[in-house]
Amino acid sequence: MANSTSDACKSSFPKRQSKYATLVKNRDTENIKRRDQFFKKVRQNGEDRRWEVRGEQILRTDFLSRQKQWEEEQARRARELAAGPEDEDMQAGDVPDSSQDVDLEQFLSQDDQELEATISMLDNERQNEPHQNVTTDYGSEDEEYDQYFMDIVQQVEQKVAGVVIAPEPQQDQEMDFVMD
Repeated sequence: MANSTSDACKSSFPKRQSKYATLVKNRDTENIKRRDQFFKKVRQNGEDRRWEVRGEQILRTDFLSRQKQWEEEQARRARELAAGPEDEDMQAGDVPDSSQDVDLEQFLSQDDQELEATISMLDNERQNEPHQNVTTDYGSEDEEYDQYFMDIVQQVEQKVAGVVIAPEPQQDQEMDFVMD
């Protein structure tokens, strides 16, 4: 026994065991965790893309079904409007009122006459003003601005043609500056 205690004191190694293996284990577990996180992220991104595509497909399918329903509704309404008023009047036993037709025709003819009178009045006004250009587009802002510009140019040209500009004396070429 005396030898065992003296042997222990003489050894250059410490009594307790070192834990080199835990560092290697920690590195391995960290690598495994990182790899698992990477794969999880890749899987999640793939699922996100698939759901995005599915979502777009669902939205497209929903839009197309709503559009088809709307088109069918419009076609049904068109059929009802085309055949509806005549059928409803006849089903109720009413005879179509000819006075309404006459009133409608009078209104339309009166409206046409007013429109033609307005157009002829505008044509007469344009014929009376020869210096203005005749345009078919009524109320165009660009043409109004162009006309204003041309009027201003003509006025300036008339002033320039009527007034002779005297040459300025060349003695006072420097500008006077007032210092406050």
